[in-house]
Amino acid sequence: MRIFSLFKNDIKRVFKDVGVFIGLLLMPLVIIIPTILDTDFSEMEDDTEEKGTPIGIADFDGSQISQDFIKELDENLLIEQDYAGEILTQYELEGDPRCAQSGPACDEAVGLVRLVDGSIAGLLVIPEGLGAAFKDGKQTPVILYFDPGGDALLATQVEKISQGLAIKVALTSQIEGAKGDFTDLNSISDPKVRDEIDQMINQSAIGTGGETAIHVDEVTPSGYSEQKKLGPVELSLPQTSVLFIFLFPMFLVSWVREEQANGLFRRLLSTPANKSNLIVGKLFFGVLLCTLQMVIIYGLGIIASTSKGHSVALDIPGFLVLTLALSAASTSIGLLIASTRLPTGVAIIPMLLGGALGGCILFLDWMPPFMVPFSYFTPQRYGVSGYVELIGRGGDVISILPQVGVLMLFSVIFTGIAIWRFDLLD
Repeated sequence: MRIFSLFKNDIKRVFKDVGVFIGLLLMPLVIIIPTILDTDFSEMEDDTEEKGTPIGIADFDGSQISQDFIKELDENLLIEQDYAGEILTQYELEGDPRCAQSGPACDEAVGLVRLVDGSIAGLLVIPEGLGAAFKDGKQTPVILYFDPGGDALLATQVEKISQGLAIKVALTSQIEGAKGDFTDLNSISDPKVRDEIDQMINQSAIGTGGETAIHVDEVTPSGYSEQKKLGPVELSLPQTSVLFIFLFPMFLVSWVREEQANGLFRRLLSTPANKSNLIVGKLFFGVLLCTLQMVIIYGLGIIASTSKGHSVALDIPGFLVLTLALSAASTSIGLLIASTRLPTGVAIIPMLLGGALGGCILFLDWMPPFMVPFSYFTPQRYGVSGYVELIGRGGDVISILPQVGVLMLFSVIFTGIAIWRFDLLD
């Protein structure tokens, strides 16, 4: 009851100073809502289909090998082929004999011109006879044109991608039909060896059990899960909300110092309430205020994104559990600082330092490697990763339990130290 009475006293106080709560709420919303409303989600979806670096293709061979090669290139680069119409007029090639009809000769002519003006990063010319040479085991060069005065890094990128995909196509063609069963390895052996294997197969075998020599299955690694690409909503909501929830300790320290100065603590400690009751009561107050803040921020953020046609799924039980744990961690930091003789301005440090190291300013996946170990000592890291799991990965209560556990550990440690150090207050 004493804790509840202290808790009610703090609630009454915050209602007398509504500007503080409005400030805590408006600062993150000023960043989050405009970011969401200014985002064109339709353009984002179109961008995901863009393959990037443009490259021209002139295929003089037309075999299955060359088609497989072009198909692989098209998965990684922006392929240009079969030029016709306006583009011929643009480069004044409509009267060129090579472009009398659409084909590789015209593709080569247009590609060379576009290479000169920088419209494409390279021109790949596949010579006639590539497929036949491949079947005969002969080497046939594929020509890659690029501008020596252009972007050397881009040219190298195109070259290495082309080389790698050529090797992939060659290996795939040699091991065609790899999924399924190989009753033996006979098909790739020398004719003499093949005859000997055939004789062995035709003899009665003991203990084979009908097993095949090789069986290939396509499986997914046990620890693997495909990661959804995060959009502005999935990034801005966790980062900004977690950053500003740690602004609350600054206000909490200021309130505690004011109560210390006007003698309220001395009067309270003269009652049956002890210092543990004071700290726990303020902890409950902070958890309630911060939780309410996060509910409003996420509610308005999701409404804003929905109004733009971008649906956001959020597991409500998981959100509430994580928010309560994060609110307790934030409040306990404020109580820890308030229980010392440190200046009130020190309370801004957890927000700034934790925000920089914990993924609120620079997303965790983009953080320089030397900073990553330090992030594990900040509660912000577990708050950001937990909300990303919920709002970006479709997680639930079970999936964010590790983050909740660490945040509760922070809360217990900081609150315990605050109760212990509370004797230093005058």
